[in-house]
Parts: sequence; C-alpha cells; structure tokens
Amino acid sequence: MKWVKETILKVIGYLVGKKKVHHYLIGRGIKLRNLQSFYSSKAPKTLQEETKSTLIFMVDGKCLHGGIADRFKGMLSAYAFAKKHNLEFRIHHIFPFPLEQIFLSSQYQWQIAADKISYNSDEAKPILLYREDYDTEEALLWQIKSRHKQYHLYSCAACMDTDYNQAFHELFEFQPFFQNILDQYKAKLGGAYTAVSFRFQNLFGDFPEWKFQPLTSDLAKKDLLERALEALQQIQKNNHGNKILVTADSTFFLKHVARIEKVVTVQGESVHIDFPQKETSVDPFLKSLVEFFLISKAQQSTLYRDLKYNTYPSGFPEYAAKLGNIPFKAFCKS
Repeated sequence: MKWVKETILKVIGYLVGKKKVHHYLIGRGIKLRNLQSFYSSKAPKTLQEETKSTLIFMVDGKCLHGGIADRFKGMLSAYAFAKKHNLEFRIHHIFPFPLEQIFLSSQYQWQIAADKISYNSDEAKPILLYREDYDTEEALLWQIKSRHKQYHLYSCAACMDTDYNQAFHELFEFQPFFQNILDQYKAKLGGAYTAVSFRFQNLFGDFPEWKFQPLTSDLAKKDLLERALEALQQIQKNNHGNKILVTADSTFFLKHVARIEKVVTVQGESVHIDFPQKETSVDPFLKSLVEFFLISKAQQSTLYRDLKYNTYPSGFPEYAAKLGNIPFKAFCKS
C-alpha cells in the first residue's frame, strides 16, 4: 500500500538523508519511464557549441504527464526556474495536441520546432520531477549540472515557488478562437461570479479514468448526488445573488446542476488529457480547458470534497485560482 511505501521512504530518509533518497527516486523514475532509451550517442548532433543551455518542458506522450493543472503547474514553475538560473526555456507539448493550437507566444518565445530537439546523449538528457515533498529546486539543479546543452524536463510538480499569474502572461496569449469561447461564457456569467468544482473520478460511472471504479449501488449514487446538490445550494445562499460557474468531470452530475437557477456550466464531454481517445486535436479537451481558465477569472474558487465518498482532492480549481490570484477554499462534507 502507498502509505507503507511512504513510511519506509521517510525512515530511510531519516537514516541516510532526504537528499539521497530523492536523488535515488528521480533516477529510478527515469528508468521506470524508460526515458533514457530515446537518447543515443549515435543520434544526429544538432546543437552548436555556443548554444545556450536550454530547459525544455516535455509533454510528448512517452509517459503519463498529469492533468491540465499538473501540466501548467509544472511548465510555469519550470519557466520561473529557467529565468532564475539563466537558462533558455522552451515547451514541447504535442500530446495529445500541440499547445500552439490553443496558445500564442506573449512576451517570451517558448515554441521549439521538433527538429531543434536533440536526442543525442552527448547533447541532451532527460530529467524528471514528480514529487513535491522534497526540495524540488535543488533536485532540478542537481540534474542539470552536466555538460549537456538541452535538458528535457518531464514534470507534474512545482519546481519552486512561482507567481503563476505573472509567468502565464509572460508566456501565453490565447488563440483568437479560444478567447472568443471564453468571452461567450463570461457574458453568460455576467459580472462577478463564483466557481465551484466537483471531481467525482468515475463514481457515477460516466467518466472512465484509469483504474477508478464507479459506485456499485444506485442508492449510493443517489446519495452522493443529493449531498453534492445540497452543498451547492448552501454555497449559493452565501453568493449574494451572483451566478455560479459549476465545473465537474461528470456529465450525469452537470445535467442535474444545469437546471438550477443562476448556474452556468460549460458544454461538452469530460476527457482526461492523459487518457485521450484521439490525438493531435485540442477539440476533445476544450471543455476542461475552458473551465480551467474561467475559474481563474472568478471571484473565488471552491472545491467540493465529500469525505463520506472520498471524492478526489483535485488540484484543478486550486491551481486555476493561483493562475488568477484569487482565493481558493475546500468545502468539505462529512
């Protein structure tokens, strides 16, 4: 079980030092993800001697990369790290769609052509961050202390404290079509609005995701639905008449929510970005992306946690709140 593994790691860390344990876990993680197999000393050399060391945030489908919040948390903090440590920064996000389909460059040129990425092991190396209970900035510094010119970062963790709002606006502008979608929903929401997020992770059986199983009892599903709707009504009472943006990974739940006055939901099906049915197009993921950025524009972001049914403590609304510098809180129901 996970808690047994974590307890063992803490004990070993106490005995030999946390830094040594973290270094071991990173090396082991790279091997388990088989990332080194994509690099060879026989691969073509493409970089010039004077090339400045570059940190490239990689989302290429070679391993699991995390959800939308994980990806933005990883890439924005990696950008802040690169600025602090005088590295060039690029993003190679092609899985399951090219990031350029949704974003333009803002103040910083983050795009990189595929043929400018080296897989020669003398020029480039894969590096990894996936835990936040260690000193991630130190761990990243340790991994880039080498002769290489490109460091390909696979990460779903924050590598340092970051002003996400500032980093986002330095890197990105929305493609016009996406900005238009956001504007349409903001018009529906009116002026000030609150965002409330629900993450059921297949408990209703309508959002297949990895190994997560639905509730087996219809009575349990009904109970969970009623508890969530009661929580939403309670939040609505304290909302001063403003509209509420409700986001969720369950179409079943959203159909019930859409009937409530002054509630706005985003149209479309929920698809986890790490488990796509198709690749290359952003279309299946527009719902989640629109939700994420609408949350960032709300007055406050709230995550519903049902302790009875152990709903997932999603970082989605929390990091959307960080992106917009707005308050975040959890609404827990026992």
